[in-house]
Order: sequence, then structure tokens, then C-alpha cells
Amino acid sequence: MSEFPPRWRVVARRAQRAIASVAIAACLAGCVDEMSNVNASAPTGSPRLAAVPGVSPRGAPLAFVNVEGAPDAIVARFSRETTAAAAGRDVAVVEQSSAAYLARGYLAAYPSANGAVVMCVWDIFDRERRRVRRLDDYVIAPGAAADPWSLVDDRTLAALAARSAENLAATLTNTPEAIAASGKNAVVAMDPPAASASPLVSSFR
Repeated sequence: MSEFPPRWRVVARRAQRAIASVAIAACLAGCVDEMSNVNASAPTGSPRLAAVPGVSPRGAPLAFVNVEGAPDAIVARFSRETTAAAAGRDVAVVEQSSAAYLARGYLAAYPSANGAVVMCVWDIFDRERRRVRRLDDYVIAPGAAADPWSLVDDRTLAALAARSAENLAATLTNTPEAIAASGKNAVVAMDPPAASASPLVSSFR
């Protein structure tokens, strides 16, 4: 894992606090056994954006930078699942040099009454390395174990990756790049950029 400048560590700490809030909200809402029944909307990030009709996310190429917070084997599996799921939703997954937006992810797992709350927070940055959006999603891994990561199987990761990819794709359709590429006129719903930061170093595999 590459070392990030101090500002990135601040962003990471804030993302971890957001993840903790998602876990608390998920548990208070009443966790269920079936992942398909879990509400994918989480309360801590930017409001979830609906996909803009007739706009493809392909007009806003995305580079995945890295994912943190989980054991290496889980990070590797989740990274592969997310890349494939995003590509399947017409997201142009590219190298950083060709990307209009960069995505940095944070994974966490917390015990719940019905298993483990497994969640991901994505920070989305523009070409200037300014954060423009925070997205979050979670699923429930059923079972009982002292280590919540031990409950995270391929089905759990696939479900979380699918939700993340759906959220990412919808968000990208709201970008000025995607809207311009579609030839449509629409209101851009992305957040104003945060303060600039140092360049990212990719460790997403």
C-alpha cells in the first residue's frame, strides 16, 4: 500500500468515521438476513443521485485508485468484483492519466445481530484531486463469528460491489463530462469541489 500525504490521512480518518455511522444506522434500522432485502441507501455520504435518463457514465472515465480497511485477500477480491461490475454498467474504467474522476474506497465490517454489516465508502475526486462526492453502501453478511470479516464470502462481496457500481454509475451520469458527451442539457448535481490535495498513487489491482 502506498503512503499518502498527510491530507489523505485526514480524508481517510473522516471516511472511517462515516463508515462507523453507516454501521450504527444499519443496526438501528434492523439488520436482516437476506442481502437482497437490505436498504442500500446509507445516511452518511452525499445524497444518492438518480441516473440521468439518456446519459451514459462512459462519458466520465473513472480510475479506481485503491481500497483500504479490509484484509488484503478481501480487498483484492472486492477490487476485481467492483471493476467488473462497473464496466458492466457502462462505466469506462481507465488508468489515472486518462480519468476524469478518481475513486478511493474504504471497507469495514462490524458485528450485528444477524451477522456482520459490511460497508464501503467511496470518495470521488476530480482531475485536480479535489473531492467532489462521497458515496456509501452496505450489505449484511449473515452468520455468527467473533471476526466479522470471516463472514464475508464471494456472494457478500459481489452484492456490495454491485451496489457500489450502481451508485458510481448513476453518480457519473450527473457529471458535466457525461452530460456533454451525451449531447444533452441537464443540471449537474455533483457537489462543489473540496480543497485541492496532492496527487494519488494507485494501488488498485
